[in-house]
Amino acid sequence: MIKCLCLVLALAAALFVPAAAESGMPEGVSAIEEGVPVSLDADGDGAAETVLWSMLSDGDEPRLQLRVISEGGDEAVFDTDILYGGSVGTADLNGDGILELLATGDMMSDDYCTYCLHYTDGRLAETLFADAGRGVSGNGYFKAGYGRLTALDPQTGAVTLTGSQDVLGTWFGSRTFRLSPNGLLEFADGGQWIREYDPEDPELWEYAALTPVREIRCADGSSLAAGETFIVTASDKCASASFLTREGRTGTLSICEDEQRGWGWTVDGIPEEELFERVPYAD
Repeated sequence: MIKCLCLVLALAAALFVPAAAESGMPEGVSAIEEGVPVSLDADGDGAAETVLWSMLSDGDEPRLQLRVISEGGDEAVFDTDILYGGSVGTADLNGDGILELLATGDMMSDDYCTYCLHYTDGRLAETLFADAGRGVSGNGYFKAGYGRLTALDPQTGAVTLTGSQDVLGTWFGSRTFRLSPNGLLEFADGGQWIREYDPEDPELWEYAALTPVREIRCADGSSLAAGETFIVTASDKCASASFLTREGRTGTLSICEDEQRGWGWTVDGIPEEELFERVPYAD
């Protein structure tokens, strides 16, 4: 029992929980303190509004509530779904002089999400995120992006979301989004969730790595030998997963959803449970 608990705790440490989960909003986003009204021009019309947010609780289900009050006293209110440890900040993501209101937090058990809201015509409207769920790719648009808001590029306005992924094990990865002319947050990267990791960390290799029990063919025709330990470094959650071996070799695996089992992945057509000593998924 003690050994199992130590393994779970070590795996959680090796996943690298995003730093913004502890520090609130990232650099470049103007944080708004909970319960403290701030005066700002939320819609760019030259008149100041009052912005205020707080964490509310309905029984055991907390949520974040954001309120914007006009000079005339009209109030727009937005409530998130279940959210723990929320933070709110503002940024002008596309340089048009109109602020985006960004709310981020934990839906439950290190499953983070981020909302991007616009105050317009006296109401708060959600900006949709492209294909930003925790599941596989190809799921359309979401009212909240999956992942904690962890970075803002001051030059391009691109925002980075970081959240846990379940691709050949559980690990934290990041994706970048940019506000498009059509008012949607579209991907601004190469289509990959990029893993955060320290290759010099011994716990990474002890608890979060994969060790093949048989040879695996890679996407470029090369192969991983039985016993050649590696970690997943990125994935499109659809067809490919990049890797780094303990010896420093890199490559890409062809992966696919394991439709027969109903969850997990196949690698080059072979179910993952047949290929590895263990697959380090978090409980």
